[in-house]
Amino acid sequence: MSRRIGIAGCSFGFKYDFALHGPECLGHFEAIFAKLAPDAHQADALAVAGAAIHPVDNAARSNAVRRMLVIRSTQRMMIEIVLERASRAKSRRQQQADDQAEEAEDQDDEEGDVLIQRSRNASGLRSASQVEEDVASPAVLTNEFSKAQNIKDFSQDTVKGILLTCLAGIALPWMYAKWTATAEKIVAIEGHSDLLDNCKWIAQVLVIFNHMVYFASVSRFFNYDRWTLLSGSGVDSLLKISHANSFLVNPMFCFISGVVSQGKPSYRRVVRYVQYLVLPTLIFHFLMEPAFTVGVGTLDPEKIVKDTAHTLTWSSMSTHAHHSPAWYLFALCLWRGSAFLVWSHLPARHALVGMMFVSCLCGYHQLPDEGMHGFNTAAAYLPYFGLGFFFPFQAVVNSLPQPSVLTCCLVFALVSLYLSVLAPQICPTIDLHGWYGYSQNPFPNSSIPEFLNAGPWDYSLWWSRRVAKFLLDMVAPLLLIFVVFPRSKMPLTYLGQHTLYSYLFQWIGFYWWSLLASKIGFPVITSTAGHISVLFAVYLPLSLLILIFFTSSYWRALWSWGLSPRWLDPASKKLVDYLTAEPGSRSAEK
Repeated sequence: MSRRIGIAGCSFGFKYDFALHGPECLGHFEAIFAKLAPDAHQADALAVAGAAIHPVDNAARSNAVRRMLVIRSTQRMMIEIVLERASRAKSRRQQQADDQAEEAEDQDDEEGDVLIQRSRNASGLRSASQVEEDVASPAVLTNEFSKAQNIKDFSQDTVKGILLTCLAGIALPWMYAKWTATAEKIVAIEGHSDLLDNCKWIAQVLVIFNHMVYFASVSRFFNYDRWTLLSGSGVDSLLKISHANSFLVNPMFCFISGVVSQGKPSYRRVVRYVQYLVLPTLIFHFLMEPAFTVGVGTLDPEKIVKDTAHTLTWSSMSTHAHHSPAWYLFALCLWRGSAFLVWSHLPARHALVGMMFVSCLCGYHQLPDEGMHGFNTAAAYLPYFGLGFFFPFQAVVNSLPQPSVLTCCLVFALVSLYLSVLAPQICPTIDLHGWYGYSQNPFPNSSIPEFLNAGPWDYSLWWSRRVAKFLLDMVAPLLLIFVVFPRSKMPLTYLGQHTLYSYLFQWIGFYWWSLLASKIGFPVITSTAGHISVLFAVYLPLSLLILIFFTSSYWRALWSWGLSPRWLDPASKKLVDYLTAEPGSRSAEK
């Protein structure tokens, strides 16, 4: 009975939190459901409860229930197969280790000590307990850490990571010399740069487009298109688009965030940082998101009232205090805060090396609030922000002439080829830029199985893959920014100044699109050509419409009190004047 009550409560929590936070909650709640509903009858009841979140008619809800049951049964079957194979493999390894241990007993103690020391050196960043496990078996000492086996342990991705890292080490001294010469003529960015605004709104369209493709492929809520407009497209084919976008969208946004954050710390900049970044992040995370996102998305006034009343309670505040805000806002707070405290006080070359070191080291550890947001993601994207923070952006723009239309088209075609073919071939494993072992179930090429089962050398050199990914990620953004994107004011350039609104409220647009899809009933399209047409003739324009609507002056007027708190300007000005005043004048004011 208690389990059934727990299932009912969890289904309600799943409905609320999934709608609130998106699909990153799925793994967490599925783990809870697996404990509360171990048998098939409870799983079926859970599937029915989960299907209730779909605002569709009874027929569509029945289809959702059937799909959920198929998914649950498939998951149980796969788990049983994996556990059985793991048990057999463990037995074989144990038997082999026992047999080889008997053969190695006659080795002298001196040779064993040498091998133990070699294994510890080879283990690199592995924990002490893991090292002791490695050296405990003579079979591991004599076989796994022999020279031939060590060479064999290198995977292709590790070799490519090492080669790209060495290439960067050779090229960086020359690039630094050119950078230093250019930095002497740096021109400060005053006001809003039209090029940066164009970069931001184009990147935001790609972010929304990428989220729509992702949800259409894996989501159990925003999934109508998967069974209609994108029927039969499969998860793998849609995720290939997300994989290609991973080499462009987030790296470009993080780089641009670093560019717009350039400058030495001052009292005025620190106060504005708190007023226009830290405070809006807290307001959105603790008030706006839990109170209004679901109600406005479902067009339910009663839901808005209930959620608002619940948001103001202490239990809601404490619950959200244990979750990170939207990952980009959280990361931006950490990046700019660390730049004020540490990085802006160091030479550029030292700061960039330090940022890369922090990023690579944090990949080995699961920091708090692990997920597609939190400390891990912020640390992983720190070098991208750092490159933009120290990049002589305006000087490079001034030194490069405006390319011709033919040149722009040619570079755009080459970048498209690079993103769709070359980069995925070089880096086929999807790097989610968090903990190296982190993965989401829908990603077929995720890194978690390979990382957790990596040999000692692969494990110790896994950081080289992140360095290689960083180098691959910056190719397309730099080419598009300085060659392809327009530098003059365009009809949509103004959108670049307000992309934060569209980033935070795009989920409401996805709700509305789902409601519209459930009411209209889209046709079923199964051909590849039809799917491509849907992506570029429906999804891409829809992403632009979502951006335009949620950056409009009407929408911003509803939420500017929290996201652009200009009503604090008088107090901020007084605080800056007080901090910058001479000590004598401060005492006189008192």
